[in-house]
Amino acid sequence: MVIAAERILAEAQRALAECTFHDIRSLEVEQVGDRLILHGKVSSYYHKQQAQEVIRAVARDLVVDNQVAVA
Repeated sequence: MVIAAERILAEAQRALAECTFHDIRSLEVEQVGDRLILHGKVSSYYHKQQAQEVIRAVARDLVVDNQVAVA
């Protein structure tokens, strides 16, 4: 189970790093229990939503907690 959780976190980090939107590449993601938590700042609500969708694609059964700030 731990390996699966580590794999999901690694996939989420890779997905953010490969995103076409520069703002999203600078975000951080961490796993706490059954949640993937997004942290950081982006320049628009659109980018915030896109970041959430990027993570949701790899989250499987984990809850996505989007704590990204729009600056």
